[in-house]
Amino acid sequence: DWMITTITNANIIRYLSGLENWGFNEVSYLELAALYRMHIQVMAFGSNYYNSQKYGSQTLGYILAVMEQIVTNSKIQGVPKAADDKAFTLLFNHDTNALYLKQLLDLDWLVETFALNSASTAGALVFELYKDDKGDYYVGLYYAAATPEQQRLNQSLTLESPPSKSHLIIRPCSSQHCPYSEFKRIVLDTIEFKCMEEPLRGSLSQMYQSLQHGDDDDENCDNVATSWRIALIVIASITGLLLFGGISFFLGRYIVRQMHGREGGGSSDYRQAALNSVDEESSSM
Repeated sequence: DWMITTITNANIIRYLSGLENWGFNEVSYLELAALYRMHIQVMAFGSNYYNSQKYGSQTLGYILAVMEQIVTNSKIQGVPKAADDKAFTLLFNHDTNALYLKQLLDLDWLVETFALNSASTAGALVFELYKDDKGDYYVGLYYAAATPEQQRLNQSLTLESPPSKSHLIIRPCSSQHCPYSEFKRIVLDTIEFKCMEEPLRGSLSQMYQSLQHGDDDDENCDNVATSWRIALIVIASITGLLLFGGISFFLGRYIVRQMHGREGGGSSDYRQAALNSVDEESSSM
């Protein structure tokens, strides 16, 4: 029921914001979370494949264009910043935008205390571009979200107290580290060009035509453990931006600190990256 999901969503935000008066003081958080699953189902209906193509192609195409600039070291029309192999790109979107990308790339995620495929508050879908010592590029994805307790208590997200994280597999690629050429093909075969704006649409159309005239060199997933993470694209899904600004800041800082190779226990030798390129696209909440 639309009314139930609307009321539940509003009270979930009140709870996560640290307010005492939530749920009319009639339900526990666990009961509220159970009702919130109805909202997640409603969001899933609205982010079906056809809606995702219509409304998500621009965002997914932009992500590909940012990576293409880095891989080819050439300017792509439709991307404001010049090519830079030390890039951090941050896009602010609604939760629906994250669900569009989930649908287009056939993703699933599960983070601590949230339901399956919940585009949670203070959450982010993170795209990573890697380069190994052979010069081959790979794409990795994960979904990160502050837990309800971290959000309610406005806790700092640090390497010692990180957000919950779910590493993702792009099913058409069947690998956690997808070769960039394969990721490029998947995106160009998936997006709907007529639902995109110029000049980005023209740039991606040319990329698609180039693929039709010849396949990229085959790549494999060997030696990914020794690859360098050279770029991050973060799709931050934040419902009630003003309420969750502090948590969002800590989530971004946590991701950046990881990018600097300070995460303990990792097997990758990450190249230190500077935040020389920050693109922000905001949509009003």
